[in-house]
Amino acid sequence: MGIKRIFYETSILLTIITLFVVVFNSVQVQRNAALSLRGIEEQYLNATFEIYQNQLIGDILIGDNNIISSLIQEISEIRNVGVVLINNNKKYASGPIGNANYGATYALNIDNEKQAKLKLFVSRNKSVYEKLFELAVPVILQLVILCIGIYFLLTRIKQGLISPLNELVLKMETGQLEELVPNNKSASELKKLCKTLQRMNSEVKKNAFYEAEARAAKQVAHDIRSPLACLNLLLSSTQELPEKQRLLMRTSIQRITDIANVLQKKADTKENSSGSSSDFEYVMVITHVELLVTEIRMQLESNSNVNIDLSIDKAYGLFSNVKISEFNRVLSNLINNSLESFNDSEHNIKISIYCENNNIMIVIEDDGQGIPNDILHKVGAYGFSHGKDFSKTSGNGLGVYHAINTIKSFNGDFKIDSEYNVGTKVTISLPKAKPPSWFVNQIQLTNINKIFIIDDDLSIHTLWKERLQNIHNNKLSIQYFFEPSEFILYMQSNLLKSGSHFLIFIDYEFVGNSLNGLSIVEKLKIADRAILVTSHFDDKSIQLKAKELGVGIIPKTMVPFVPID
Repeated sequence: MGIKRIFYETSILLTIITLFVVVFNSVQVQRNAALSLRGIEEQYLNATFEIYQNQLIGDILIGDNNIISSLIQEISEIRNVGVVLINNNKKYASGPIGNANYGATYALNIDNEKQAKLKLFVSRNKSVYEKLFELAVPVILQLVILCIGIYFLLTRIKQGLISPLNELVLKMETGQLEELVPNNKSASELKKLCKTLQRMNSEVKKNAFYEAEARAAKQVAHDIRSPLACLNLLLSSTQELPEKQRLLMRTSIQRITDIANVLQKKADTKENSSGSSSDFEYVMVITHVELLVTEIRMQLESNSNVNIDLSIDKAYGLFSNVKISEFNRVLSNLINNSLESFNDSEHNIKISIYCENNNIMIVIEDDGQGIPNDILHKVGAYGFSHGKDFSKTSGNGLGVYHAINTIKSFNGDFKIDSEYNVGTKVTISLPKAKPPSWFVNQIQLTNINKIFIIDDDLSIHTLWKERLQNIHNNKLSIQYFFEPSEFILYMQSNLLKSGSHFLIFIDYEFVGNSLNGLSIVEKLKIADRAILVTSHFDDKSIQLKAKELGVGIIPKTMVPFVPID
């Protein structure tokens, strides 16, 4: 049964009920009017009796029939009523008398023994047809008004509800909801329903796309894990590599692992890139940017036409709450976008990190192809891609779209400025977070007369020499150790027995040695004088152990930038 049929059947039923109510109400009104009129007529007859009662009794006592008849006629003419007087079985009558007229009977007490009867009648000369007409006129008027109202109501409901509903059903059957535009006379609720259905239709299509994407992500994640296992096995057997190369290799493997994990999670939970808040971590932004840039520079070793400048002298200690894998993915995509916009000429990418108004600013600038003003507003739309004419692999339009949504999920801001044939500038703003308790904001050398550097990498010793050579402290001596065992022996036989004020910068990992920096600090009980300088600073187990011992941590790559006082 269609909506239209239900509506018309309901309308007919309501019309019949309404007609019955109207007729019944009109009859009831006429009845009440008749009762009110009868009350008025009764009062009028009572008043007539009161006026002529004594005069009638007097004339009856005189006993002159002519006088009585004259009085009866006078009452009938003056009061416009029918009069009947019965006295001693004699009847006097005048005026309209009949069953159609309303009358009242009164007793006239002549004396203690005699009594006469007086009947008074109100004239009702209307015919049956006249009475029916008086009843029908208001009923007909009410019915006309009712019909006009019902017609207007049916027309309005048809325009505002029935016709739009029919159109909605037709569009749903043909799958053309996007083309549905309700007319201005449609009910507001129906307009909202159309918009909701259009939005739901769009979401269904998106979900279908995301499900397909999730299946592909699951397959890619599965395919990545086997070569990852091989890479991790190779990494464990490359102890002869310098730490810088091992760190780069470890970081690259970890990034691939993170990507595989993210793909797997999206496939399992069908979530979008925003994820859940439990995946967020407090990270020092510069460490991840620097490692990513180092990796990209390694990839560009064969291309001497591209220079990446990293300005991070104001970036030390800037932490934010982000999802690390998604954050790295955003930065990687943005840098790759710049690289893909370059031709064979020399080009530059400048990455700056600094703090502004309690926000961490990450600015990526390039001198690539740029974006024309007329399409700049489209950048970031799902599936839109531009300026990759010099790339061997065409972009799919998801990089900037993903970057914008990811940065917004971090409560940050994303902005693109570009000028065609000049270059593009991307500015990311992230809320600055409080550094974790394990982080060393500043190195205090007040009252320190001896510093120990323990690391198995010569380049780190050289780096510390450069940092400490300008310290204006004639009493400060610096001693370097490559082997942890030598340092332990020295401390046990010399310094621990003296009252020297010393500070230790110790690495965590020593190649080919079972000891690590924290175990050495714990063994020698020097946690209050030790700072762990390690490339493993973001390892949660190391952070927890350092916090337990009360040892501060400095990321090894940040040694050139840590403030020294």
